[in-house]
This record gives sequence, structure tokens and C-alpha cells, in this order.
Amino acid sequence: VEEVANRLRWQGVRVLWGRCYEFERVIPYQPIGEALRSVLPTLTSSELAEFPPWILGQVARLVPEVLQRRPGLGTTPSIRSEEERARLFEGVGHFLAELSCHGALLMVLEDLHWASESTLQLVHYLARHLTGHQILMVGTFRSEAVGMEHPLLGLGRRLTKEGLAQSLRLSRLSFEAVEALVLEMSGAGEAILPLARRLAEETEGNPFFLMEIVKALFEAGTVCVEGDSWQGDFARASEAELPLPVAMSEAIQARVRRLNEDSQEALRVAAVVGREFDFDLLKTVWDRDEEDVLETLDDLLRHRVIEEGSGAVGRDYAFTHHKIQEVVYAGMPRRHRQHLHARAGLAMESVYDTEVEELASELAFHFQEGRLHDHTLREKAISYAVQAGDRAHTLYAHEEAIDHYQQALALLREQGDYERAARTLMKLGLTHHTAFDFGAARQAYEEGFALWQRAGATRPGDPPPPAPHALRVQWDRPTSLDPAMVLDVDSIAPVDQLFSGLLALNAEGDIVPEVARRWELSEGGRTYIFHLRDGVEWSDGMPVTAGDLEYAWKRVLDPTTRSPSASMLYDIKGARAFHQGEVSDPDSVGVRALDGLTLVVELEEPTGHFPYLVATFATFPVPRHVVEVHGEAWTDQGNIVTNGPFILEKWSRGERMVLSRNPAYHGLSTGNVDQLVLELVPGWPAGLEMYQTSDLDVLDVTFFGPGVIDEVLNRYHGEYVSVPRLYTTAAAFDVSQPPFHDPLVRRAFTLATDRETLAHVVRRGLGFPATGGFVPPGMAGHSPG
Repeated sequence: VEEVANRLRWQGVRVLWGRCYEFERVIPYQPIGEALRSVLPTLTSSELAEFPPWILGQVARLVPEVLQRRPGLGTTPSIRSEEERARLFEGVGHFLAELSCHGALLMVLEDLHWASESTLQLVHYLARHLTGHQILMVGTFRSEAVGMEHPLLGLGRRLTKEGLAQSLRLSRLSFEAVEALVLEMSGAGEAILPLARRLAEETEGNPFFLMEIVKALFEAGTVCVEGDSWQGDFARASEAELPLPVAMSEAIQARVRRLNEDSQEALRVAAVVGREFDFDLLKTVWDRDEEDVLETLDDLLRHRVIEEGSGAVGRDYAFTHHKIQEVVYAGMPRRHRQHLHARAGLAMESVYDTEVEELASELAFHFQEGRLHDHTLREKAISYAVQAGDRAHTLYAHEEAIDHYQQALALLREQGDYERAARTLMKLGLTHHTAFDFGAARQAYEEGFALWQRAGATRPGDPPPPAPHALRVQWDRPTSLDPAMVLDVDSIAPVDQLFSGLLALNAEGDIVPEVARRWELSEGGRTYIFHLRDGVEWSDGMPVTAGDLEYAWKRVLDPTTRSPSASMLYDIKGARAFHQGEVSDPDSVGVRALDGLTLVVELEEPTGHFPYLVATFATFPVPRHVVEVHGEAWTDQGNIVTNGPFILEKWSRGERMVLSRNPAYHGLSTGNVDQLVLELVPGWPAGLEMYQTSDLDVLDVTFFGPGVIDEVLNRYHGEYVSVPRLYTTAAAFDVSQPPFHDPLVRRAFTLATDRETLAHVVRRGLGFPATGGFVPPGMAGHSPG
């Protein structure tokens, strides 16, 4: 393959090269990213500028270096949706297709037997969508490493059936071919034939075995080069015991044994660090001074065990062949490996510091192995495994995310941390859910619910000391406190504090149980059965029932309610028809209470983002016994009954809203806020003045003018906190006044608006441009456009 690639390079073909590695198999799309990275230096600035930003934005997910060449792209938000995996695939496909317009491409992907399922899915997509373009894709794998159930075999069968691929089985070299190869390499004429025949017998035609044994012959001094040919007693060498055994691992071990002690130890350290390694990391793990490390690396380079800067990740050194790393690693005592893994993980945290999030997968592996040597490292192994899972999830690499979450789960169960295990199972269930694997999602959810109960039994009950005063926040005036009637953030936020739904989003953006203690999926993801917690009460002491939820959801959909959020429930069976008046029977809507604690929801079709919807205000329960008595006035002060973490104490409309902690709240209250005061002061000048006089504790600067934002951030830089939230804003036209009464003018302004500049420059990066839809980043269904 290398020979073919070299010949094509001379003919002007661009070559993209990627490789799969055993230790990096859980890194999503690693070989594709490596191949794309290999071509980046060959692209001129003008060539790169010809690619549409959306394409480069997707490529940057796999090759962050693109952002250095095109800094105007900005950072790509983390997204969790199956649609975005398709968007990533589409972006990579368009990049290669457009690149091929400038000349033919050869993409080589080596060692696909170690490829992750996500990588193989992307390979399949590219093979199907790049037909007709000047692109040749070549993949290599070892047949002995691929079992009957390996996904690579299924991919090969599909591609062959679709007429997109041809398999070339590379058999071992024949005895005659080995003789011819040795004869050609040596330049020694027929004198080399006895040794060539012996090599053919010992290697049985395996090219790697052959080359390793030849290298060992040179290192042992049996053969040397003088002029343009090999020199030595070839006949004697052919009859004597060869310096290395036949097996490949033994051949490598023999090469390593000829190194001095320092070089061998450095090689063992490097084998634990990874296929590629940086000088600073090796020096830190090995704990030797710089001069010693440099001398040792020079020795390893001379012996061609490692090479400089040739790897995919772009680190300082790499093993010349991954099998060398594997054999050295396998030959180390287990305790020694564990010790070095622990040191490697700690060293990576120190050396890479700000980059540890991107290295979470490697760190999780090191601390997972190192914890067996040092049990205090278990927490790091858990933390990085969860981070790696979250990172894989944002890249739509569900299989890798699942692997990482399961790794974290095993460790959490090991230490009896039931609450965090339950939260991780929620992540795992949501990953299965968004991948439409509802059976696996149900299993993960059920395990999580069981652990929630165990966590509740062991959770300490002492609350934190109360805050010295109320938490004071500037807020715009809410339009309503009725969950069915709100759609603006100024109303939704208080409603979120007053009411509690079946599910909730935690601080990490994951779905967790709230009023529901557990839920089940059936009918291929079309039916949900929610089981409510026993003992959840309204603030008047009445129980919260499944009937309250059925009533609330159907009230939202009732056309006479005129709820602005009714369309959010259209995924429910019969919801659209009932809301639009096509049918008048509320029983036609797929929501029903089986009993006081069981709610059944039927969907029109499986919906990956449905759990997110159930965590929104549109699905909050309302107290039927109060609404039916007071009608529209049920949310007035003195009438309102809620079930959330806070209750309404006072509402002076247009001035102030006071919320107090709900002592009957069923959830876990981890904070110390007993009272929340919303100062309903319009406009940022009044709010800023109150903050400056210490009459406010929290001031939201999201909608301040750019100059004011700069001034506030400079003055209060030590008090500024930025947190992510699911949030969509819009700039609206006043259509009652010219020129915006004209639809053509409105469309022209919309098309002329530079959303990137508006978001990143004018708005100072306080939001992402909504170029692809209404759903915000971080929520299933988001599309960046």
C-alpha cells in the first residue's frame, strides 16, 4: 500500500493516511480524523477559503487544527442528536468531494480490525456518497483479528453487494518470492540464496517477520552493508541458529533485549504512555533529567524502534510499528504496568493541563489501570471515563460513549457510589435512547431507578446551613405562572422553580427522575409508562397524581386553552388532531392515568428527544382541584398551589416576586437558598445600579449592549460566571410600522444579517447563531445549519 501511495504521489495524487490503534479504538472516528489531518498541511489558504464554513465546522470536530487556519469559524457547540451525527458525516463527505475537484485523492485507512463501529459507519457513508468522484479508498486489516461477528465483515459484505468495494486478499509470500525479495534487497547475488531460503522457511512468508529478523541480523553483526551490498558469511548464517526465534513477539523482544538498560526502561515507559508520546511526558513519567532522556531517545532512534513526529496525533515520537509497543507492553510485569499507568495519568494532567478534556479517553484508561496500584486514583478514572463518554456523545459516537459510561459504572458500583452510578445510568440510557435502541435504554433506566432508591436510603439528610439573606435577582416581569400559558423565559424560569415535572434536566444537561421514580418503554419506543413517586404532594397537602398530569397535558392541547406551547406535545398520539379541532374527544389523545401513580403515554412514532420534552414546563402537572375552582385566577397569590422546590409567597405585579423554599418538596435540595426575591425592574440601567449598590446578588448581562457588557466585565471580572443553558432568543420586527410592514423588506433584512458577527462580536459570544433551527445547542434535535 505504501508503494502504491508513493507512486501516486509522484503522479500528483493527494494521499490521506489514517490508522486504527488497539489502545485508541474507543476514540470516535480516530483514523478518519488522522487522514483528514494528514492532508491539512497540503492545503493553501486560498484552497481552504473555498470550502463553505459549515463544511469546515464539521471537519473541525475531528481535526481541531482547522480552527487555527480558519479562526473565524469559532468553536463548535456540543450537540447530542442522531441528526447531528448525519450532519458530521455529510460535512466530511462534502469536504472530500470538493477536495477531489482539485485532483484525485487516495485515502488509506490501516488496521481496520481495530476500528470502532462509529468509524465503520462513517466509512460506509463515504463509500456510498463519494461514488463518481476522483477518490480511491483503501482499507487494510488482519483477517486473523476479525471474528465471524466482527462488524468489519458485515461492512465488507454490504459494500461488495452494493458494487462499491473489491476485496484483495494478500496471501503470504511464496518461498520463491522471499528469495527474490532478499536477493533484490541484498545486492549480494547468488551468495545470499542459502540465507534467503532459510529466511523463507523460518518466516513462512510473513513479510513483517522477515523484515524483523533481517533487522536483527544486522543488529547482531551477522550481516552488514559495505558499499551497495550486504556482506557476511551467508552460508554459515543459514545453518546456524538465527539470532531471533520465529514468532514475531520474540523477534521484537530480542531486538529490545539488545538495547542498553536505560533504553529498555524508557521503551517500557513509552509503551505504557501510548503509540505516540511527547518528550515532556516521557521525561515526567520516567523521572529522569533532560540530558539522559535525550541520549536514550537518540539510542532508540538509532535502533529504529521509534521515529520522530510521524504519528497521527502529532506528538514528538512514535513507535515504528504498533506491534513493538504491544509486545513490550505485554512483556512487562503486571504491577509494573499498573505503576507506570498511574504515573502516566498524573503526568498527563500536569504536562497537558488545559488539554485534559480532549485527552479524557486516554486519561480514563491510564487511571483505570493505575488504580489497581493506587486505589486513590479510582475517582480520577471515574471522572475521566464520564468525561470521555460525554465527549463521545457530543460527537454522536454512541458506541464509544456507551463503552466509557459502562467503564465508569463498574468503578462506581465497586465503591458503592449509588447516586453517581444512577446518574451515569441516566446518561447511558439517554445515549441508547437518542440512538433509538429503546430496549437497551429501558434496561439502563431500570437499573438507574433501582440505584436511585438505594441512593435515597443512604443519602445523608443534614441540609446545608441557610443563606444569611434571600437570593436577590433582577428579572423581567413574568406574563403568567400557569405552565400551560408561558413560552417566554421570564415566565418559564419562575415556573421551573414553582413546579416539578416527571423528569428534569440536571446541571450537566442529563435527564434524571423527578416526580417519576422510574419509567418503562415498550412498543419499540412508542409507549412510555411513568411510575410516580408515592408521597409527592401539592403545597396544600393534596397528593400529586397521574390524573393531575393527564389533566395538565390535555389542558395544554385543548384548543380553548390557547396554550402557546401546545405544538410541543404533537409527538403524542392524537395530540395534533385534538389541538387543531379535527377531533373533539380528549380521550383520543394518547395520555391516560391507569391509577393514581401510573401514567401511560403513547407516541405517534419513536422519538429520541421525547425525554427532553417531558422535562419542560409544557408537561408540568397542575392541581386540577384548584384550577377547576378558580379558573384563570388559579395562579393568583392566595390561590396558587404548586409542587416544586419553591412556593409563591408574594407577587407585587410589576415590582417584586418572592419565592420561599417548599418544605414539602420531594426532590433533593442541595443548596442553601431559603428565599428567592425577583426584583421586577425593567431595563439594564436600573438593574446595574442595584447591583452596584449591593441590592442585587445576581445580574444577568445577556441582553446588555456590547459597550455595557465590556464595562461590566472589566469592572466585575472576578464576579462574572458563565454557565450553559437551553435558551433560544430572537430579534423581532415591529410589523405595524414601516418599513417592516413590508414582508419583502423583512426578508431582505433577514438575509442581510450576518449571524456570526451578531452572535460573536455584537453579542460578545453570549450565544450561538441559530443558523439551523429553533432548538438550542445541547438538546436533542438541534441542528447548527
